[in-house]
Formats: sequence, structure tokens, C-alpha cells
Amino acid sequence: GWGWSQSLWGLLLGMSPTFALYLAARVSSGKTDAGDAEVTVATGLIFLVSGALGYAWNYFAAWLFSGRRVRHKWRAWGFRKPTAAFFWVIPAALVAAYVVSYVNDVVFHPPKQEIVHAFPPTIGGLILFAIVAVIMAPLAEELYFRGFIFKGFANSWGWGWGALASATVFSLAHLQITLFFPLFALGLGLAWVYRHTGSLWTSIA
Repeated sequence: GWGWSQSLWGLLLGMSPTFALYLAARVSSGKTDAGDAEVTVATGLIFLVSGALGYAWNYFAAWLFSGRRVRHKWRAWGFRKPTAAFFWVIPAALVAAYVVSYVNDVVFHPPKQEIVHAFPPTIGGLILFAIVAVIMAPLAEELYFRGFIFKGFANSWGWGWGALASATVFSLAHLQITLFFPLFALGLGLAWVYRHTGSLWTSIA
């Protein structure tokens, strides 16, 4: 139903507000570390709401360039029953991603992802963080980056090149170059999991 060009246009549309807001925030504040700001439950709520709006815009971009082109968009994106490979590909992908992350930590000593600094170390902050990082992000990011972008690239270039291209995009979209390699490995693993199980539910899990 769609190929690399639709995925590229959907990427440009879907991510342009995120990049614009990120640059505007950096220019206006003059800060390079999100941890410089005072963190409260209110800032966590703002992060949650802004994240939900960003994910909604990603969904709109995916729908505009792929979902409306096919009859059963949810199934086309990958919301279907996984194969039995579900039981071994998820652990294999996680182990590989964590090995790369560990090596990256040892070599580069990167700061934590900026999302960690957006929530206070309290019960309320932990709950908000869990909503964003454990529920919202997997559902929204897997639909957008694997179900839409990776699948469009893979439809045109084959799953190997599609996985490499979408993993690069996935890593850069997190706007933290010191974590490029762990996020690239994670994106590659998630595409591999999706490919081997035929289901987006596995990469979400």
C-alpha cells in the first residue's frame, strides 16, 4: 500500500514539529541539559501532554500517507496475531540491545535520556514516567517507526535496508547523539522482531 516515498513524507511531516520545538526551546533557554530546570509533577504533566500531542501528530502523518491508502490500516500496520517466534525473538533482541547499550556506556559515558530528567523522583513522578515510557511510547512509536516508516522502507528496499534506514531515523529522532548507537541497535532489533513475528504487538511488548 505504500513505499519509501510515503514513509519519507510522513517522516518529514510527523517529526517537523518535534524538531522545531526542540530547537526553539534550546535557543530560548540557552540550556543544553534538561536537568538544569526545576523538575516537578507539573513539569511531568506538561511533558506527558506534549508527548501525547506529538504522538497524535505522528499518527496523523502515518494515517495520511499510509492508513488512508489501505482498507484495513490497523492490520496493514501490524496489529495482528504474532507467530510462535514471539517467544525467542524478543529476548534475543533485548539482549543484543542491552549489550550495545552497555558498551556505549563504558566507552562514551553518555548522560541519561532527557526524558528521565523530565519527571521528579517521587511516586507521582514515577507514575507519570511509567505512563509515558511504558504505555504511550511503545504503542505510538512502534506504530509510527515500525508499522509505518519501517514497513514503507521495507516495501521498497527489502527488510534489511528498511530496518537499517528506519533504525537510523528512530535513533536520530530521539535528539541525543550520545545515545545514537544504543537507540540504533534497539530500532534494528525492534524491526527484526516485527519482521520475524509479523506482528507489531511483539515490538510493543
